[in-house]
Amino acid sequence: MSRIYLSSGWLEVPWGDGDLGSWADRSPLHEAASQGRLLALRTLLSQGYNVNAVTIDHITPLHEACLGDHVACARTLLEAGANVGTRQ
Repeated sequence: MSRIYLSSGWLEVPWGDGDLGSWADRSPLHEAASQGRLLALRTLLSQGYNVNAVTIDHITPLHEACLGDHVACARTLLEAGANVGTRQ
């Protein structure tokens, strides 16, 4: 487990470098969405992370937010252009 420092605090990620991710192709955006970390999510989006990043299992940050019932994160991802048509 590693951590990425954002101005909104630390974000726990299950891989070493925190850049693009390597654990099942998950990005820090996936982690922020799954943890319901709205400020981290907004920070990552402002840094240019891909709102439609897809893991090898076809999971997007929007899927993660919805699975965790993180409505504010899901709304933020949709406002940032998340594609609702990406198939799981």
